[in-house]
Amino acid sequence: MTPYRTYPCLVGALAEDIPLKDGSVDIVLFATSLDHIEDEDAAIDECRRVLKPGGRIIFWQGLYDPRVMASAKTFEPIFFGRWWRPWAAVAEYVYFAHRLRKLRRKLEKNIPLDDVHARYYTRERFDESLARWKLRKTREIAVPNSTGLFAEAVPR
Repeated sequence: MTPYRTYPCLVGALAEDIPLKDGSVDIVLFATSLDHIEDEDAAIDECRRVLKPGGRIIFWQGLYDPRVMASAKTFEPIFFGRWWRPWAAVAEYVYFAHRLRKLRRKLEKNIPLDDVHARYYTRERFDESLARWKLRKTREIAVPNSTGLFAEAVPR
């Protein structure tokens, strides 16, 4: 049984073809999904179409930026306890640094990292995309110790 909701919840719909009336919603939310959409420009055009005047688009986006990923990595739990944990932390750090270098090289060349992402966003690429879509960022929260970014934007 589907629960009753006072808001539209679209299951199985494509962001590039939203089955809602023009100007029918106050908020559109991309919850870790923008990087999975094949035609992001068409998706944003659809969002603009269904938004009421004064409507907002909320983005919850993971950033694939090696600098952000490195700062999100913490080794604190490893350092407490047994004598061997500091050595394990050093080994993990070296391995992680190697993986970040490989990741950075792939991202710079736009090489896919997996089969489910259509693209990857760094903070710079995300901001450039908002400008290209003529969206003005009104609020932003970078989640501490995470690659998560929450941003609210409105059409210009």
